This record gives sequence, structure tokens and C-alpha cells, in this order.
Amino acid sequence: MSAATRAAEALIARLGEEDGYAHVQRLVQSRAIPQIRGSALAVYLGHRFGPAPDGLAEELVQEYLRYLLEEFLPRLGEHPDLVTAILEGQPNKVLRRALDLFLWKLRDAARKKDNNPRAYLYRRVQGVLREDSRFRLTDDGWHYLPADVDGEPIRDPAAFSGLEYGSWPAPPDLGTTRDTLFTAAYLAKAARVFHRLAADRLGPGVTVPVKELARYLAAHVGWLDRLQPLQLTDDLPLAAEIDTMEEQVGRTMAMPSIAVLAVQFAMGMDETARRIFYWRLGDPPLPFREIAERLGLPDHNRTYRIYSQTEKAMRKFVSHWSGPPLAELPDDVGLAFIEELRKICKRSVSWP
Repeated sequence: MSAATRAAEALIARLGEEDGYAHVQRLVQSRAIPQIRGSALAVYLGHRFGPAPDGLAEELVQEYLRYLLEEFLPRLGEHPDLVTAILEGQPNKVLRRALDLFLWKLRDAARKKDNNPRAYLYRRVQGVLREDSRFRLTDDGWHYLPADVDGEPIRDPAAFSGLEYGSWPAPPDLGTTRDTLFTAAYLAKAARVFHRLAADRLGPGVTVPVKELARYLAAHVGWLDRLQPLQLTDDLPLAAEIDTMEEQVGRTMAMPSIAVLAVQFAMGMDETARRIFYWRLGDPPLPFREIAERLGLPDHNRTYRIYSQTEKAMRKFVSHWSGPPLAELPDDVGLAFIEELRKICKRSVSWP
């Protein structure tokens, strides 16, 4: 019998103990529900399980256990560190990791067109305009301008504040197929129409926020807003107030996943890199020379090179993670990733 098989059987045996199910219930309540509350994932779960918050946690327990037994444990051999953790009597570590992966899978489902069409539309518009040479997208990816518009671009996001697009002329006709809305041809045509309407009111050189194009389309395509955020409790609010759903999508698609992404990146760091990263992010940061002395390295150049390599690896990692690029997300998403990584480096290192 392989180590992975023995570990899987040990974990199943733990779940079969008298308090096994109650333990999973507590884990979901304490670890999953806070991540879901006020997030874009709550929209998807409200649609999938119904809007009753009392039943959501129990539905998640059932779904999580199904994922654990049918998907996670059969592939446990791919994670030798988790196999070791179970065999060394640390099943909770594995249950937490599996829950994080389960939530990540749910978030992926929540981003799909059929489950959350408005969130999908927002990302689709950005992708189309970025690839279409007939448009110019600003460096941050938040505003666009048709390429053939003459004159100095005018960037004035405040000019769009409070505009009600329901009374504006309708976008191009969708015909009889919903999926037409997400095609590159349709979105390019709609982007021109919306820019022309905005230019009539605000001036020909105005750069249009991508989120406003999505909001304009949603005002005329009723089924885009068929899902509503799920309030998980009466006394805890949804995510911090944000001007539009598109801005909320940008934040809520990323923030709950930050901890998992930080763990994923940290797994590729050795102990020395973690120590250097943690000490350099101190307040104040330790000089490279002092870090070298603490670690017994030859000189400060060595610590500097390790830190630089970590920074380079991090930039590559965040440029390829799932969801919108970091440059298109609110600043606090990047800061949250750094803070999570700093915490991991702090608790994962045995200090000298």
C-alpha cells in the first residue's frame, strides 16, 4: 500500500470519527464563510443554492466533502507534503488546504459566462478592446478611445458619475442569440456606439471607462443582472461600498483568492529567500548587510541577489495568475498579496 493510499485512508477514518462531521462544519463556518461574505462568489452560490443564508454553510459542507472524497484524495499522491502531514498526525492542515482549493474551484465556476454573465462581460470587454487595433486602451486597462478619434484624449472619470444609461439610445441589436453579446464583433461595435453617445455629451476626445461600457450594456440587457449578491448575515455588511458592480467584481474576484495565491508562490521559496523577504519588508527594513550577517552569508551582494530574484519571480507570478492582471485590479489587491506572503514567510521560518 502506497503512502498516499495510507494517508487517504487515515484522513477518511478521521472524518468518520464521532466529531468528524462537526469538525468539517466548524472549518467551513470559520474559514470559508468569511471569505465568501460580500464576494462575487456569493452571487454564484446564491444562484446555485438559493438565497437562504442559513442553509448555505450546510450546502458548502456537503459540496466540500464530495470534492474532498471524489477529487482531492484520489490525487493526494501529487502532494507529498500533504501525505506526510497526514501520516505525521496533522490532518487539519490538509483539510484546510483542500478547502482552499475547493473555494478556488468555486470561484472559477463563478467567473464563467453562464454563472455570472455581467462579471464575464466586464472581463470580455477588456480583452476585446486590448486586442483590437481600432481602439486604444490606457496603460492601466481601465479606459478606451477609438483609435481614429483626433485630438488630445480627455480622461475625466468623474464626468461619468451618476449617469443613468437606461434612458440612452439602445446598443446594437443582439438578434435572437444571447452569446452574440460576448463576441468580439458585437462588443467592438457597441464600444463605438457608446463612445459616440458619450462624446455627444462630454466631448469627442473623452476616454471611456471600460466599466461604464459594461454598465451601459447591462442597463439595456436585462438578463445580465439576473443574479443578486447574497447577504450571508443580517449584521455583517457586504464588501466595502464601491461605485459600480464592475469595480466590485475586480476586487471581489481577487481578494478572497489572495491567501491561496500567496501560499502557492511561497511554496517555491526556500527558507533563505523567505527570511530575506520577511526582513526586507520590516518596518524599518533590515539592511542587506545585516541580513547577510544573520544568515551567515558571505556579503550583502548575496542577499541582494536572492531578494532581487524573489521580486522577479513574483512579478512573473502575478502577471500569469488566474483572473484579471494585477495592473487592472485595485491597489489593495496587490498590497494584500504582499501582506499574506509576508505572514507566510514569518510563520514558516525557524528563526536563528
